[in-house]
Amino acid sequence: MAFVEKSGKDSWRVRYWRDDGTHGSLSGFRTKKEAQDKAAEIDADKRRGTFLDPEAGKLLLAEWIVTWFDAIDVAPATLAQYRTPGAA
Repeated sequence: MAFVEKSGKDSWRVRYWRDDGTHGSLSGFRTKKEAQDKAAEIDADKRRGTFLDPEAGKLLLAEWIVTWFDAIDVAPATLAQYRTPGAA
């Protein structure tokens, strides 16, 4: 179940459980009511099976670039140029 907590002088955040058992967090709510509304929305989405964790899709550029290099179909010289730091 999602819950809210004060995260600064004038801000609140929503904490929720991820599938892996850790807490996710959404911050930047100006009022407790805004945060509670978002927590209720997360709980409802989880019950419906439609909740998408905003953190789940984040991927570091360094991780993505490996996949990208494996997927592109360019000449070896072009690939070498792409891999050269500072090449533009």
